[in-house]
Amino acid sequence: LQLHKSPTTPIETALADGRWLRITARKTARGGTVAIHTEISRLKERESTLRCVSEQLSEQNVLFEAALNNMIQGLCMFGADQRLIVVNRRYLEMYGFSPEIVKPGITLREIMEYSVAIGNYTIEEGERVLAERPTQAARREQDVSLQRLRDGRVIAVMHQPLANGGSVATYEDVTLREQTEFTLRQYATKLEQSNKELENFAFVASHDLQEPLRKIESFGNRLVTRYGDHLGDDGKMY
Repeated sequence: LQLHKSPTTPIETALADGRWLRITARKTARGGTVAIHTEISRLKERESTLRCVSEQLSEQNVLFEAALNNMIQGLCMFGADQRLIVVNRRYLEMYGFSPEIVKPGITLREIMEYSVAIGNYTIEEGERVLAERPTQAARREQDVSLQRLRDGRVIAVMHQPLANGGSVATYEDVTLREQTEFTLRQYATKLEQSNKELENFAFVASHDLQEPLRKIESFGNRLVTRYGDHLGDDGKMY
Protein backbone atom coordinates (compact mmCIF):
# COMPACT_ATOMS: atom_id res chain seq x y z
CA LEU A 1 0.00 0.00 0.00
CA GLN A 2 2.82 2.38 0.84
CA LEU A 3 4.41 1.67 -2.56
CA HIS A 4 1.16 2.53 -4.34
CA LYS A 5 0.76 5.72 -2.33
CA SER A 6 4.36 6.88 -2.79
CA PRO A 7 6.12 4.98 -5.60
CA THR A 8 9.88 4.86 -5.09
CA THR A 9 12.18 1.95 -5.91
CA PRO A 10 10.78 -1.45 -6.96
CA ILE A 11 10.16 -4.00 -4.24
CA GLU A 12 10.58 -7.76 -4.35
CA THR A 13 8.28 -10.10 -2.46
CA ALA A 14 7.95 -13.86 -2.02
CA LEU A 15 4.61 -15.58 -2.49
CA ALA A 16 3.38 -18.45 -0.35
CA ASP A 17 4.01 -20.96 -3.14
CA GLY A 18 7.68 -20.00 -3.37
CA ARG A 19 7.49 -17.71 -6.39
CA TRP A 20 9.04 -14.22 -6.38
CA LEU A 21 7.55 -11.00 -7.78
CA ARG A 22 9.06 -7.60 -8.49
CA ILE A 23 6.54 -4.76 -8.22
CA THR A 24 7.28 -1.44 -9.87
CA ALA A 25 4.79 1.44 -9.38
CA ARG A 26 4.46 4.81 -11.14
CA LYS A 27 2.14 7.72 -10.53
CA THR A 28 -0.03 8.85 -13.44
CA ALA A 29 -0.68 12.47 -14.39
CA ARG A 30 -4.16 12.31 -12.84
CA GLY A 31 -2.91 11.01 -9.49
CA GLY A 32 -3.55 7.33 -10.10
CA THR A 33 -1.00 4.52 -9.95
CA VAL A 34 0.28 2.09 -12.57
CA ALA A 35 1.92 -1.04 -11.15
CA ILE A 36 3.87 -3.70 -13.05
CA HIS A 37 4.16 -7.15 -11.43
CA THR A 38 6.97 -9.28 -12.88
CA GLU A 39 7.69 -12.84 -11.84
CA ILE A 40 11.40 -13.15 -11.08
CA SER A 41 11.51 -16.65 -9.61
CA ARG A 42 14.12 -17.96 -12.09
CA LEU A 43 16.20 -14.80 -11.61
CA LYS A 44 16.13 -15.37 -7.85
CA GLU A 45 17.20 -18.99 -8.33
CA ARG A 46 20.13 -17.89 -10.45
CA GLU A 47 21.05 -15.24 -7.90
CA SER A 48 20.92 -17.85 -5.14
CA THR A 49 23.08 -20.24 -7.17
CA LEU A 50 25.59 -17.50 -7.95
CA ARG A 51 25.66 -16.48 -4.30
CA CYS A 52 26.41 -20.08 -3.25
CA VAL A 53 29.12 -20.40 -5.89
CA SER A 54 30.58 -17.06 -4.82
CA GLU A 55 30.65 -18.12 -1.18
CA GLN A 56 32.30 -21.42 -2.09
CA LEU A 57 34.91 -19.63 -4.20
CA SER A 58 35.56 -17.15 -1.40
CA GLU A 59 36.07 -19.99 1.06
CA GLN A 60 38.38 -21.80 -1.36
CA ASN A 61 40.33 -18.60 -1.97
CA VAL A 62 40.80 -18.14 1.77
CA LEU A 63 42.07 -21.72 2.09
CA PHE A 64 44.28 -21.34 -0.98
CA GLU A 65 45.85 -18.12 0.32
CA ALA A 66 46.36 -19.69 3.76
CA ALA A 67 48.10 -22.70 2.20
CA LEU A 68 50.11 -20.48 -0.15
CA ASN A 69 51.36 -18.17 2.57
CA ASN A 70 52.27 -20.99 4.95
CA MET A 71 54.53 -22.80 2.48
CA ILE A 72 58.19 -23.10 3.49
CA GLN A 73 59.12 -22.49 -0.17
CA GLY A 74 58.60 -19.30 -2.08
CA LEU A 75 56.17 -19.61 -5.00
CA CYS A 76 55.41 -17.54 -8.10
CA MET A 77 53.09 -18.16 -11.03
CA PHE A 78 53.68 -16.36 -14.32
CA GLY A 79 51.54 -16.01 -17.43
CA ALA A 80 52.67 -16.74 -20.99
CA ASP A 81 53.95 -13.13 -21.18
CA GLN A 82 56.08 -13.72 -18.04
CA ARG A 83 53.92 -11.38 -15.97
CA LEU A 84 53.35 -12.29 -12.34
CA ILE A 85 49.92 -13.77 -11.53
CA VAL A 86 50.34 -15.26 -8.04
CA VAL A 87 53.03 -14.77 -5.38
CA ASN A 88 53.24 -15.94 -1.77
CA ARG A 89 54.63 -14.24 1.33
CA ARG A 90 57.62 -16.57 1.67
CA TYR A 91 58.98 -15.53 -1.75
CA LEU A 92 58.84 -11.85 -0.79
CA GLU A 93 60.54 -12.52 2.56
CA MET A 94 63.23 -14.70 0.98
CA TYR A 95 64.48 -11.90 -1.28
CA GLY A 96 63.46 -8.92 0.87
CA PHE A 97 60.97 -7.67 -1.74
CA SER A 98 58.38 -4.97 -1.11
CA PRO A 99 54.81 -6.25 -1.75
CA GLU A 100 54.06 -2.80 -3.20
CA ILE A 101 56.55 -3.48 -6.02
CA VAL A 102 56.50 -7.25 -6.54
CA LYS A 103 52.80 -7.79 -7.16
CA PRO A 104 50.63 -9.26 -9.94
CA GLY A 105 51.31 -7.55 -13.25
CA ILE A 106 55.05 -7.03 -12.86
CA THR A 107 57.25 -8.91 -15.34
CA LEU A 108 59.87 -11.48 -14.36
CA ARG A 109 62.64 -9.33 -15.84
CA GLU A 110 61.48 -6.35 -13.77
CA ILE A 111 61.57 -8.55 -10.66
CA MET A 112 65.13 -9.66 -11.44
CA GLU A 113 66.25 -6.09 -12.13
CA TYR A 114 64.69 -5.00 -8.82
CA SER A 115 66.43 -7.87 -7.01
CA VAL A 116 69.79 -6.85 -8.46
CA ALA A 117 69.14 -3.18 -7.63
CA ILE A 118 68.51 -3.84 -3.91
CA GLY A 119 71.82 -5.75 -3.65
CA ASN A 120 70.75 -9.37 -3.43
CA TYR A 121 73.74 -10.46 -5.57
CA THR A 122 77.34 -9.66 -6.25
CA ILE A 123 77.95 -7.92 -9.58
CA GLU A 124 79.00 -11.14 -11.33
CA GLU A 125 76.16 -13.24 -9.90
CA GLY A 126 73.67 -10.45 -10.62
CA GLU A 127 74.66 -10.40 -14.29
CA ARG A 128 74.37 -14.18 -14.45
CA VAL A 129 70.91 -14.51 -12.88
CA LEU A 130 69.60 -11.50 -14.81
CA ALA A 131 70.49 -13.28 -18.04
CA GLU A 132 69.66 -16.84 -16.93
CA ARG A 133 66.34 -16.62 -15.03
CA PRO A 134 64.09 -15.14 -17.80
CA THR A 135 65.64 -17.60 -20.26
CA GLN A 136 64.90 -20.47 -17.88
CA ALA A 137 61.25 -19.32 -17.55
CA ALA A 138 60.87 -19.22 -21.35
CA ARG A 139 61.96 -22.85 -21.77
CA ARG A 140 59.17 -25.41 -21.99
CA GLU A 141 60.83 -27.99 -19.78
CA GLN A 142 61.44 -28.62 -16.10
CA ASP A 143 64.63 -27.10 -14.82
CA VAL A 144 66.48 -26.33 -11.57
CA SER A 145 69.05 -23.59 -11.12
CA LEU A 146 70.95 -22.17 -8.14
CA GLN A 147 71.18 -18.53 -7.12
CA ARG A 148 73.91 -17.49 -4.68
CA LEU A 149 72.93 -14.41 -2.69
CA ARG A 150 75.38 -11.84 -1.39
CA ASP A 151 74.63 -12.82 2.24
CA GLY A 152 75.80 -16.41 1.59
CA ARG A 153 72.43 -18.07 1.13
CA VAL A 154 71.86 -20.44 -1.79
CA ILE A 155 68.39 -20.52 -3.39
CA ALA A 156 67.28 -23.41 -5.61
CA VAL A 157 64.84 -22.20 -8.30
CA MET A 158 62.64 -25.02 -9.63
CA HIS A 159 60.87 -24.11 -12.89
CA GLN A 160 57.75 -25.98 -14.04
CA PRO A 161 56.09 -24.99 -17.37
CA LEU A 162 52.29 -24.88 -17.62
CA ALA A 163 50.08 -25.99 -20.51
CA ASN A 164 48.82 -22.44 -21.13
CA GLY A 165 52.32 -21.13 -21.82
CA GLY A 166 52.89 -19.80 -18.32
CA SER A 167 55.03 -21.31 -15.59
CA VAL A 168 55.24 -21.96 -11.86
CA ALA A 169 58.48 -21.48 -9.95
CA THR A 170 59.27 -22.56 -6.40
CA TYR A 171 62.19 -21.15 -4.45
CA GLU A 172 63.88 -23.17 -1.69
CA ASP A 173 66.69 -22.14 0.64
CA VAL A 174 69.26 -24.96 0.24
CA THR A 175 72.14 -23.20 2.00
CA LEU A 176 72.57 -25.91 4.65
CA ARG A 177 72.47 -28.67 2.04
CA GLU A 178 75.07 -26.91 -0.11
CA GLN A 179 77.32 -26.33 2.92
CA THR A 180 77.01 -30.00 3.89
CA GLU A 181 77.83 -31.16 0.36
CA PHE A 182 80.80 -28.77 0.23
CA THR A 183 82.09 -30.12 3.55
CA LEU A 184 81.66 -33.70 2.32
CA ARG A 185 83.53 -32.89 -0.91
CA GLN A 186 86.38 -31.38 1.10
CA TYR A 187 86.43 -34.43 3.37
CA ALA A 188 86.46 -36.78 0.37
CA THR A 189 89.36 -34.83 -1.16
CA LYS A 190 91.34 -34.99 2.09
CA LEU A 191 90.52 -38.68 2.48
CA GLU A 192 91.72 -39.40 -1.05
CA GLN A 193 94.93 -37.48 -0.39
CA SER A 194 95.43 -39.36 2.90
CA ASN A 195 94.89 -42.70 1.14
CA LYS A 196 97.53 -41.81 -1.45
CA GLU A 197 99.96 -40.89 1.32
CA LEU A 198 99.24 -44.20 3.08
CA GLU A 199 99.80 -46.08 -0.18
CA ASN A 200 103.15 -44.31 -0.65
CA PHE A 201 104.11 -45.05 2.94
CA ALA A 202 103.14 -48.71 2.55
CA PHE A 203 105.20 -48.94 -0.64
CA VAL A 204 108.25 -47.38 0.99
CA ALA A 205 107.84 -49.41 4.20
CA SER A 206 107.41 -52.60 2.19
CA HIS A 207 110.55 -51.87 0.19
CA ASP A 208 112.56 -51.00 3.32
CA LEU A 209 111.43 -54.19 5.04
CA GLN A 210 112.08 -56.43 2.04
CA GLU A 211 115.73 -55.40 1.67
CA PRO A 212 117.02 -56.75 5.05
CA LEU A 213 114.84 -59.86 4.64
CA ARG A 214 116.49 -60.54 1.28
CA LYS A 215 119.89 -60.14 2.97
CA ILE A 216 118.91 -62.61 5.71
CA GLU A 217 117.57 -65.08 3.16
CA SER A 218 120.66 -64.71 0.98
CA PHE A 219 123.13 -65.31 3.81
CA GLY A 220 121.00 -68.16 5.18
CA ASN A 221 121.24 -69.87 1.79
CA ARG A 222 125.02 -69.33 1.70
CA LEU A 223 125.39 -70.87 5.14
CA VAL A 224 123.43 -73.96 4.08
CA THR A 225 125.33 -74.27 0.80
CA ARG A 226 128.89 -73.78 2.15
CA TYR A 227 128.73 -75.02 5.70
CA GLY A 228 125.71 -77.30 5.72
CA ASP A 229 127.86 -80.39 6.11
CA HIS A 230 129.60 -78.99 9.25
CA LEU A 231 126.36 -78.15 11.02
CA GLY A 232 124.48 -80.45 13.29
CA ASP A 233 120.73 -80.97 13.05
CA ASP A 234 120.02 -78.02 15.35
CA GLY A 235 122.34 -75.77 13.30
CA LYS A 236 120.62 -76.73 10.07
CA MET A 237 117.22 -76.05 11.61
CA TYR A 238 118.37 -72.64 12.88
